[in-house]
Amino acid sequence: MLTREQILQHKLPTESVPCPELADGAALIVRRLTAREFMALNAKIKADPDAAYAHWIAATVVDEAGNRIFNESDAAALADQDFNLINRLTEAAIRINGGGKEQAEKNSMTRSSD
Repeated sequence: MLTREQILQHKLPTESVPCPELADGAALIVRRLTAREFMALNAKIKADPDAAYAHWIAATVVDEAGNRIFNESDAAALADQDFNLINRLTEAAIRINGGGKEQAEKNSMTRSSD
Protein backbone atom coordinates (compact mmCIF):
# COMPACT_ATOMS: atom_id res chain seq x y z
CA MET A 1 0.00 0.00 0.00
CA LEU A 2 1.21 3.52 -0.79
CA THR A 3 2.02 5.94 1.97
CA ARG A 4 0.61 9.43 2.28
CA GLU A 5 4.01 10.87 1.34
CA GLN A 6 4.25 8.74 -1.80
CA ILE A 7 0.81 9.85 -2.94
CA LEU A 8 1.38 13.55 -2.26
CA GLN A 9 4.80 13.52 -3.96
CA HIS A 10 3.52 11.86 -7.14
CA LYS A 11 4.58 13.84 -10.21
CA LEU A 12 2.04 14.53 -12.90
CA PRO A 13 2.68 12.71 -16.20
CA THR A 14 4.03 14.72 -19.11
CA GLU A 15 4.35 14.24 -22.84
CA SER A 16 6.88 15.83 -25.17
CA VAL A 17 5.12 17.13 -28.28
CA PRO A 18 7.17 17.73 -31.44
CA CYS A 19 6.86 21.30 -32.73
CA PRO A 20 8.67 21.40 -36.09
CA GLU A 21 6.73 24.57 -36.97
CA LEU A 22 8.80 26.43 -34.36
CA ALA A 23 12.25 25.03 -35.18
CA ASP A 24 13.95 21.81 -36.25
CA GLY A 25 13.89 19.41 -33.31
CA ALA A 26 11.73 21.72 -31.18
CA ALA A 27 9.29 20.24 -28.70
CA LEU A 28 7.00 21.50 -25.96
CA ILE A 29 6.00 19.66 -22.81
CA VAL A 30 2.33 19.02 -22.06
CA ARG A 31 1.38 17.82 -18.58
CA ARG A 32 -1.60 16.34 -16.84
CA LEU A 33 -3.61 18.81 -14.77
CA THR A 34 -4.36 18.59 -11.09
CA ALA A 35 -8.00 18.09 -10.13
CA ARG A 36 -8.26 21.76 -9.18
CA GLU A 37 -6.73 22.92 -12.48
CA PHE A 38 -9.02 20.62 -14.48
CA MET A 39 -12.12 22.05 -12.79
CA ALA A 40 -10.91 25.61 -13.50
CA LEU A 41 -10.20 24.69 -17.13
CA ASN A 42 -13.70 23.26 -17.58
CA ALA A 43 -15.22 26.50 -16.27
CA LYS A 44 -13.12 28.56 -18.72
CA ILE A 45 -14.09 26.35 -21.64
CA LYS A 46 -17.78 26.59 -20.77
CA ALA A 47 -17.50 30.39 -20.55
CA ASP A 48 -15.55 30.70 -23.82
CA PRO A 49 -15.98 27.54 -25.94
CA ASP A 50 -14.62 29.19 -29.11
CA ALA A 51 -11.21 29.50 -27.44
CA ALA A 52 -11.18 26.00 -25.90
CA TYR A 53 -7.88 25.17 -27.64
CA ALA A 54 -6.19 28.23 -26.15
CA HIS A 55 -7.43 27.34 -22.67
CA TRP A 56 -6.12 23.76 -23.04
CA ILE A 57 -2.71 24.99 -24.20
CA ALA A 58 -2.41 27.73 -21.57
CA ALA A 59 -3.29 25.24 -18.83
CA THR A 60 -1.06 22.34 -19.89
CA VAL A 61 2.09 23.52 -21.73
CA VAL A 62 4.93 23.76 -19.22
CA ASP A 63 8.67 24.29 -19.06
CA GLU A 64 11.12 21.63 -17.84
CA ALA A 65 10.50 22.66 -14.22
CA GLY A 66 6.74 22.13 -14.65
CA ASN A 67 5.81 25.82 -14.67
CA ARG A 68 3.15 26.99 -17.11
CA ILE A 69 4.57 28.82 -20.12
CA PHE A 70 1.40 30.59 -21.19
CA ASN A 71 -1.35 32.42 -19.34
CA GLU A 72 -4.92 33.22 -20.31
CA SER A 73 -3.94 36.57 -21.81
CA ASP A 74 -1.92 34.66 -24.44
CA ALA A 75 -5.11 33.27 -26.07
CA ALA A 76 -5.19 35.81 -28.91
CA ALA A 77 -1.52 35.21 -29.70
CA LEU A 78 -2.08 31.44 -29.70
CA ALA A 79 -4.91 31.91 -32.21
CA ASP A 80 -2.39 33.45 -34.62
CA GLN A 81 -0.04 30.46 -34.50
CA ASP A 82 0.22 27.64 -37.04
CA PHE A 83 -2.96 25.52 -37.03
CA ASN A 84 -1.07 22.21 -37.12
CA LEU A 85 0.98 23.20 -34.09
CA ILE A 86 -2.04 24.35 -32.08
CA ASN A 87 -4.08 21.31 -33.06
CA ARG A 88 -1.24 18.91 -32.10
CA LEU A 89 -0.76 20.58 -28.71
CA THR A 90 -4.50 20.59 -27.99
CA GLU A 91 -4.87 16.93 -28.94
CA ALA A 92 -1.93 15.99 -26.68
CA ALA A 93 -3.36 18.04 -23.81
CA ILE A 94 -6.74 16.34 -24.10
CA ARG A 95 -5.17 12.89 -24.50
CA ILE A 96 -2.84 13.17 -21.49
CA ASN A 97 -5.71 14.43 -19.36
CA GLY A 98 -7.86 11.40 -20.07
CA GLY A 99 -10.13 12.94 -22.69
CA GLY A 100 -11.61 10.41 -25.05
CA LYS A 101 -12.39 10.91 -28.70
CA GLU A 102 -15.71 12.63 -27.91
CA GLN A 103 -13.97 15.15 -25.64
CA ALA A 104 -11.29 15.83 -28.25
CA GLU A 105 -13.90 16.41 -30.94
CA LYS A 106 -15.93 18.64 -28.65
CA ASN A 107 -12.96 20.84 -27.80
CA SER A 108 -11.17 20.69 -31.13
CA MET A 109 -10.61 23.82 -33.18
CA THR A 110 -11.94 21.99 -36.21
CA ARG A 111 -15.70 21.94 -36.37
CA SER A 112 -17.90 20.36 -38.93
CA SER A 113 -20.50 22.58 -40.49
CA ASP A 114 -24.02 21.94 -39.20
